[in-house]
This record gives sequence, structure tokens and C-alpha cells, in this order.
Amino acid sequence: MGRRFARGRPGLAPLGDTITVRACDPGVDADAELTGQGARALILPESRTFMAADELRRGRTLEQARCLADELMARYSIDELESFDAPQDLEERMAAAEAACNPTA
Repeated sequence: MGRRFARGRPGLAPLGDTITVRACDPGVDADAELTGQGARALILPESRTFMAADELRRGRTLEQARCLADELMARYSIDELESFDAPQDLEERMAAAEAACNPTA
């Protein structure tokens, strides 16, 4: 069910008042064209950040929060992330993410 990232994990790198978005780079040989979907692509780092922040508020360590956010992101499609409705199998996805982040638990 999970997705793999091409050439490294996407994320954000804050530096002072600037935030750099690291995104998957398809390489110089990619047939890239403008699609008008740039704003939609921001749902990935936005959702990951939101999920990690939510876990921090629940008392998780930064490492735990990041792991859970990464694992949950791999279990959602962009359409699901854009939806206001929680998936019916939310509890199962959370349990799978918890198991991946705590393999000895």
C-alpha cells in the first residue's frame, strides 16, 4: 500500500524566515511540463507537517511524531488528503503506522 519516493524523501528545511521545500526530483531527462497542479503538490508537506504536529501535541517525541507522519503519509492518496472526510479504515491505518514505528511493541 505504501509509496516510494524517487531520489530521497520530500520535506521542509526551515532556515530563519525561509522554508525550503525538498521535493522528488525526476532528473534532468524527465519529460516535465507545467500542469497547473503546483498548489495540489503542497498537500503532501502540509499534511505531513500537520500530522506530525498533532502527534507532538499528543505527547510524542519529535522522532516518534515524524515516524508516524511518514508512515501515515504512505497510507493516503492525495485525493484522501484533500478530502474533509476521514477514511473508514482510519483506525487500521493508524495501527499499521504505530506498528511500523514501534516494531518491538
